[in-house]
Amino acid sequence: MSHTLTEKILARASGHESVSPGDIVDVSVNTAFIHDVFISGVVEEFSKLPHKKVWHPDNIVLIADHEVPAVSEWAGECYKTMLRFAEAQNIKRIHIAEGVCHQLIPEKGYVGPGMVIVGTDSHTTTHGALGAFSTGIGTTEMAAVLATGKIWLKVPETIHFELSGALSKGVYAKDIVLSMLGILGAEGATYKAIEITGSAVKDLTMADRLTICNMGVEMGAKNALFAPDATTMAYIKDSGASASDMTHVDSSPSYAQTIQMNLSEIKPMLAFPKGVDDIHPVEEAIGTEIHEAFIGSCTNGRYEDFVVAANIIRGKKIPEHVRLIITPASMHIYKRLIADGLALDFINAGAMITNPGCGLCYGKHGGVLSKTDVAIASNNRNFPGRLGHKDSQVYLASPSTVAWSAVHGKISAPDKV
Repeated sequence: MSHTLTEKILARASGHESVSPGDIVDVSVNTAFIHDVFISGVVEEFSKLPHKKVWHPDNIVLIADHEVPAVSEWAGECYKTMLRFAEAQNIKRIHIAEGVCHQLIPEKGYVGPGMVIVGTDSHTTTHGALGAFSTGIGTTEMAAVLATGKIWLKVPETIHFELSGALSKGVYAKDIVLSMLGILGAEGATYKAIEITGSAVKDLTMADRLTICNMGVEMGAKNALFAPDATTMAYIKDSGASASDMTHVDSSPSYAQTIQMNLSEIKPMLAFPKGVDDIHPVEEAIGTEIHEAFIGSCTNGRYEDFVVAANIIRGKKIPEHVRLIITPASMHIYKRLIADGLALDFINAGAMITNPGCGLCYGKHGGVLSKTDVAIASNNRNFPGRLGHKDSQVYLASPSTVAWSAVHGKISAPDKV
């Protein structure tokens, strides 16, 4: 019997020969990570358990990324809680103000093919880009994982996206995943896995795959993943991650749904301010005046994204009525932007570069929007109040579309030349 990638990973991790959708399995976790805004809740829940020590400190990662530098007294206390817990539990994998958790986990080699990853952030689906089962969980669940190294899960059905063709100039991975959202909607994959295969996958970089899997949760997905291939192997060789379980795609697995996507038919896309699944071609909003443009987040704050944006912005000036905010997803990326001169390109154009972290995407600092602001952003969510005032309007787009819009002071389609 053929199985999906998710079924194969969960079968191995639960010690079963095979599993099927709907099965409840007790799964061993490879990596568990907690971020700053959840650390206090997790530590409190863990203290209620009879376990005095975590199951394995080397499998746990603590990351402060949402409110760095501290934006409140509470945030400052979260840092202290994280440091105290790390010391008490002998946890060495702790990163404060080094970047977004979903960039640091792959960058530091904490995820590899076939692993099971859980994190206290919904966008933990990101790490399926490396062929892992990766999903977000809450504080009580995480406390139990810290104590036992296991979590029970219901095996999800799988929605299959089969990609063919090639992207046109000016079209990027963000446009692919926005198109997927246009097909499934914000609830179309609720508690389902999303598996991406097809002839076009070989041309997608790891940055592309991370972007796509990141927004799987915006469709309601439990997890999203690509099968590991040569691109995966090259990435984990650099990161130092384990490649002990190269899970491959079976022939004709039993998918709940298969959706064919020809990438050559995809245009630059936007999520309109009504929500992540209010998807339209950029051309339908051309000319809309903007006040802020944001390139960053765990969706599109990678080096490759800034290369695209810098190539557009270099030598130009951002209009005075526009605030362009650049937020690298990690300190490593920030250093590359400085070393390669891209940071200066942005600064010379009039952009502001913030410290690595979640920044504006979290909606509490890094460019919070006022009531009348209209913004175009490369992050993953735009529901009312996400980036500031509930009446502000946020369009989601690729870094290319954001950069072109920033240059013109209004929503603009990427130049295809």
